[in-house]
Amino acid sequence: MLLIRVENILNCIFSPHENIGHRFVLEPFRLLLKQIDPLTQAIEGRQYKKILQISIYPSFISLTIRIGFKLVDILLLFSLFFFAYLEILKPGK
Repeated sequence: MLLIRVENILNCIFSPHENIGHRFVLEPFRLLLKQIDPLTQAIEGRQYKKILQISIYPSFISLTIRIGFKLVDILLLFSLFFFAYLEILKPGK
């Protein structure tokens, strides 16, 4: 009984975020995939499909790693300046 209450409370908290994420993140990708779907039928069973599979996956992995490191770098730089600014504004100095 308690677990059902906790589940309902958490569902009330996270459900709107999930709906927003679905609408604004997943829906544009679905539209894109609907346009690409006829192309996938055309290349099914061809050598071109294997070339795409082998080349796209490593490209996206390396791109994801580079973007991730860049975001961490930006966040660290921002936090460094933010906390340095807070240190300057401390009222005991």
